Amino acid sequence: MSRGLLFRLVAIVVVSLVFPLAFTAYGLYSGARVERLALEERERQMQRVLGEVSAGLREINSGGKNGDALDREVRGVLNRTLAGYPGIRGGVFLPETQRTVIGGELKWYDYRPEVWPKEGRELFRERDPVIREALDTGEAVTRRIVMYRGEGLVHALPVTVGGEKAVAWAEEVLQPAIGQDRVLRKWAFLLTTMGFLVALASALYISGSLGRGVNRIKNGLEQLKRDLSYRLPPMPGELGQIVAAINQLAQGLMEKERLEEQLQRSARLAALGHLTAGVAHEMRNPLGIIRGTAQIMAQEYNHVPGLAEDVAVILEQADRQNRVIRELLDFARPAPPLMQEINLNAILESVLSFSRKFLEQNQVNLVTQLSPDLPQVQADGEKIKQVFLNLLLNAVEAMPTGGTITIETLATPDGVAVSFGDTGPGISPEARSHLFDPFYTTKSDGTGLGLAICHQIVTMHGGNIEVETGDRGSVFRVSLPRSPERRDAGGTLDPGD
Repeated sequence: MSRGLLFRLVAIVVVSLVFPLAFTAYGLYSGARVERLALEERERQMQRVLGEVSAGLREINSGGKNGDALDREVRGVLNRTLAGYPGIRGGVFLPETQRTVIGGELKWYDYRPEVWPKEGRELFRERDPVIREALDTGEAVTRRIVMYRGEGLVHALPVTVGGEKAVAWAEEVLQPAIGQDRVLRKWAFLLTTMGFLVALASALYISGSLGRGVNRIKNGLEQLKRDLSYRLPPMPGELGQIVAAINQLAQGLMEKERLEEQLQRSARLAALGHLTAGVAHEMRNPLGIIRGTAQIMAQEYNHVPGLAEDVAVILEQADRQNRVIRELLDFARPAPPLMQEINLNAILESVLSFSRKFLEQNQVNLVTQLSPDLPQVQADGEKIKQVFLNLLLNAVEAMPTGGTITIETLATPDGVAVSFGDTGPGISPEARSHLFDPFYTTKSDGTGLGLAICHQIVTMHGGNIEVETGDRGSVFRVSLPRSPERRDAGGTLDPGD
């Protein structure tokens, strides 16, 4: 697939997801900003609280007071200040005596009573880092902490209690919605990003798979331009349906070409038949006169020296021309086949019975692979025998120095096939395209009618004859149907009378 198609597919996915991703990012930013503003507002409120607490603590005079009395005054300051700020709890840590004073009450949002007392070590443990930081730095510190039942905000401020350094802090439980909203924003961002990446990866995978399929179809179409017999390999999904349609179209085009070629061949043969029949008829009578005259000369002038040899040459050439004329007439006006149930194995055995000696003389080894359960076919035995004999003789002539002929019969779903294979040099592509044309021959003494007659006979039986050739020889395959309909199919010429 071209990069353009891949780019368009990926661009469609990116554009489809970039807006939801942008809106999600904007929602995350807006939510975080709202949360930050809310926390800043709570922090300013606690700063006001601690400002009031710090002012009240500075008014405490510790002179002559014991620890409990001082703690009561500190707690009074805390309670009076925090009374105006419900839901906020505060405390004061006195590091010199390690005392902690707490005032006010927190507002819990889960409506469960707080486990009390919490003023002890467990309560202080959560705030201790914040308090220590404020004590060490001498500056106000604000932190979010994990509290007993939720999340809280703590603000610590260094103060002075009766001349003693201390740290006052205020704390407030944050509404659960703030934490829940933060978690939801986090998961929304993660899921949206993950969905975007998954969609992008899926788009790349699908586009890559589609691209490979389109490339295979494209290459297959290029191959079909050169060879209509090529078939695209099957593929899954919708592309597989396209491939099946292309293969079906190619099959239809092949059939169309075959029918057009058959129609053209029928027209050529019909015209050739008229011409051949006329020529053969005009040649037969003069040849008969020539042969008869030569025989009379041989009888009446047998005393003339050397005449017998000359007459023998005349008779030989006349007989040769008569054979050619007989082939022409057989080709131009073939007799209708006498159809009957025959076994092709038996026909082959009959042909081989009088051909074995000829094969041995030409140093040809014969290999037969005859199927024992070959079904019978309806055919003219003598005409089929003529086809087999012609193919056998052609195979021998293709191996002038000897070789091997392999004859094989087998049953096919449509009928019976008989193949004749040789180990000769093969047939050139140019000669292969004209093998079954009348008068086409590569032999110096051939008429070019042998294979044309074979093709005609096989076609008259509703079958077909094919050839496969290569560097290691050729194979002629004759296929006959089990129950052929008797038809001309372009194989019978109509020369007139």
